[in-house]
Amino acid sequence: MKELVQGEQVRSWVALSPLLLIFLLAEWLLVNKLESFSQVISFVGTVAVAVMAGVFPVLLLWASRRKGEHVPGFMLPFLAHPLVSGSIYLVAVGILFLHGLLIWQDPLQRVVAILVGGAILGMTYMMIRKGTFARRLVIEVRQDPAATEQRSGTFTVTDCGQRATQARVELGYVDGEHFNQAASGAIPDFPELCSAKFYVPGTKAQELMIWVHRVTAEGQSENLPALVKVFFGQEIREFRVDGAGKQFVLPLRDVMKKESPAEVGQLEVEVQLATRTT
Repeated sequence: MKELVQGEQVRSWVALSPLLLIFLLAEWLLVNKLESFSQVISFVGTVAVAVMAGVFPVLLLWASRRKGEHVPGFMLPFLAHPLVSGSIYLVAVGILFLHGLLIWQDPLQRVVAILVGGAILGMTYMMIRKGTFARRLVIEVRQDPAATEQRSGTFTVTDCGQRATQARVELGYVDGEHFNQAASGAIPDFPELCSAKFYVPGTKAQELMIWVHRVTAEGQSENLPALVKVFFGQEIREFRVDGAGKQFVLPLRDVMKKESPAEVGQLEVEVQLATRTT
């Protein structure tokens, strides 16, 4: 039963439930000729604007600022402040309950507003339990498209939606190593790359995602097989990333419970390409 409730289809239907309730109510009002068209538009607009313009953008902002894979060139940092984004969310949800409890007089409209508000709160709770807003450290190793003969690549380190400017990277080749200290950079001679080791100090991430892939000439992303070694404190874990699967995501919550904050803050990740390992 627990697996069924937490399934992808159930979460999708829960996310769509506010809009479905609005649609069904509008259809019922029109079929029974209980309200004018302008009243229906006013009712639907009140609920839809609160959901689409107040709730969903805030949830997307919270998720992207904590576990985004890329940092946009332009953004407004203050929007993600808990006081700003939280106020927008509470106002949007409060509008629904205010109309449902005090403003609207029609019983059906009041019930729908309260149900939509409850569905939003339930959906938000499920997203929190699922880890949608957990802070994530993203390490990307990418091989450039075939149009450039795949001789080069790039690496990117994003920590909790921000560029990890303190990250240090060691690129291992057969004939030596190259060192970089930046959140992103070029990988010369990608076919000759044996490993890439990342040092990320002071991270507060709760998840670690490793994305090793190549970009085809058509712009499609293809995952590459690799051996991932994660070092935290005195503990070392190894994982094999299947090129046919999804990106590798490792929860770090258990590690934080075992190790001290100082040890967990110094996270080291080594990515060895499968074609270079034995």
